[in-house]
Amino acid sequence: MPKTSCAGFSKSPTQGRGASSSSSRRAYHQWAVAERLCHESERAAADSVEKAQELAALALRAAELADDDPVWLLRLKGYVWLFIANARRVGGDMPSTAEGFALARELWEAGAAADPGLLAEWRLPDGEASWRRPQGEFIRALELHAEALALAPPESIGRILLNKAYTLEQMGKPEQALATLAEAEPWIDGQREPRCLFGLRFNRAVCLCHLQKFPEAEALLGQIGEMALELGQELNRYRVLWLRGRIDAGLGREPEAEAAFQQVRQAFRGRNIAYDFAKATLELAVLYRGQGRLAEVKALAKQTLWIFEAQRVHQEAEKALRLFCDAAEAERLTVELARRILRYLERAQHNPRLHFEE
Repeated sequence: MPKTSCAGFSKSPTQGRGASSSSSRRAYHQWAVAERLCHESERAAADSVEKAQELAALALRAAELADDDPVWLLRLKGYVWLFIANARRVGGDMPSTAEGFALARELWEAGAAADPGLLAEWRLPDGEASWRRPQGEFIRALELHAEALALAPPESIGRILLNKAYTLEQMGKPEQALATLAEAEPWIDGQREPRCLFGLRFNRAVCLCHLQKFPEAEALLGQIGEMALELGQELNRYRVLWLRGRIDAGLGREPEAEAAFQQVRQAFRGRNIAYDFAKATLELAVLYRGQGRLAEVKALAKQTLWIFEAQRVHQEAEKALRLFCDAAEAERLTVELARRILRYLERAQHNPRLHFEE
């Protein structure tokens, strides 16, 4: 199978251009620190938006302090802004994300003439694809995935295919997503890239749930749970529990599903993760409504009011959630309506332009 390798720093952009050894080492250190902080920001985004943003800001500071060719430093700053934009995207700030990606591309292209080839060029289209996807620009996202694959070295192909599979899943094409995950698997070395292997198996189980293949999804849960513990990111463990709840619900194990949904709701509420809290609430509401537990459905609706007060979701999502609250209060909420609102929230989490049709 294709092997991945740790990214190394081959040389400073000043080396070979008559710079002194001390200035070469200083420039090497500063640009390498900026790159390293960018990658640490990306890793942190899976568990803490605040940490990801902090690390990206430090990367920009390191780039600003670098003592090197000013044109090359434009390239470096463009690279850093890609990760600043990514941290903003994960935080749900879409207008600021758009500005960040635009600046990243502008600076990256402005520094092209002095590029020593030290930074991963494939990351720009791959990162932009992650932004285009939640805007509903799926065709453009797929084009960017293809562009990234054309630029990437073998050790990066697996993670780009993972990103593409997620785009296909968000497009409502779980079969194609599963095929892409199968394509990605030989390119991922789980020893070197445990997060990518976790993402592959987790997203495979999610796609199987979309296809109502709950026994197949359940067969993956043991490995997924063990990997989440090894990675040590608390939010991943709660997302695995959430996945377990969906599988339990799909297999008719309602008490187990209820317990899982309640626990993940509490975790998301404690972290002010409004959108995931809302989705887990809708899944629990579907369960309660199917059991005829109308009083508990009403209670769930009241527990979502903090989202409106904190303005944690965009206008269209707020409209969908208000319909849920109003229908629950009037005892008009049906299982189908709750599922329709849930499907909308899943598609519209980072896409404020996606309208909710009542």
